[in-house]
Amino acid sequence: MADGRMLKKKIGKNKELNALNDIYCIVVYTWLIPHLDIEGRYYGEPDIIKGEVFSRLKCMTEERIGGALTKLARTPLVIWYKADNGDRFLFFTEFKDNQKLRPDREAESSFPIPTSEQLQDNSGSSPPKDKLREVKLSKDKVSKELLLSPFLEDPKFKTRWGDWLEVRKKLKAPNTDSALQLALNKLNKYSLGVAAQMLEQSIERGWRGVFPLKDKEPSYPDRSKIIAEQSRKDAKELKERERTASPPPKGFKNSYKNLMNKVTERSDKIKGIKGEK
Repeated sequence: MADGRMLKKKIGKNKELNALNDIYCIVVYTWLIPHLDIEGRYYGEPDIIKGEVFSRLKCMTEERIGGALTKLARTPLVIWYKADNGDRFLFFTEFKDNQKLRPDREAESSFPIPTSEQLQDNSGSSPPKDKLREVKLSKDKVSKELLLSPFLEDPKFKTRWGDWLEVRKKLKAPNTDSALQLALNKLNKYSLGVAAQMLEQSIERGWRGVFPLKDKEPSYPDRSKIIAEQSRKDAKELKERERTASPPPKGFKNSYKNLMNKVTERSDKIKGIKGEK
């Protein structure tokens, strides 16, 4: 495998990539290009991509990588496919059109080849089978098999999905194929982590649908109540001090008055001396 690949200026004008309007998709797509083999293939597992490509970029989590790959796989640019052993791989369809390759200097690809069906699924006429699949029985009939999502392979997401379906049952919302297909389509637009949080939000609030995450408003203490309570405590403490304080000694007022008179006299003398000078 070569040490690097070419990245042409025209990528900035790529309609499919720009239509995603997702910076994570752009970063994943462009950063993977130097790692592709001579056939334009690479690992498709988010954890491997995280370790090999984004090991030092903390914001690029496995969830974000998976979400970006899901979106990229809906375009003609990338095929995200499964091999017979269950491992996922990537194939960049426009790779050879943008590279000057030297087959005599590079090793042959060691990654499995996508099948003709997988290539056809990504041609634009239908979504990839690993992402969203619909089995047609005839022109007018569609099977009752739900649209699949790569998220359903995640145990945590699958559990949240089942919990949310139970909420819908309690709300007497019919879990029809079309209703659940629409829900999965919404969730597939986000990363795995966000999609799971959306399900948790619907479960907590008893919603029959899935919606974008709502920011939780921080609860701030009522300052007026705090100030009023502190004032009451201060007043109580002052009264207690006044009650327990010992009275001033006899002659205290006269002594204080005499002291102040002496201070005034000294001040007058100092002013007089300054005036004489």
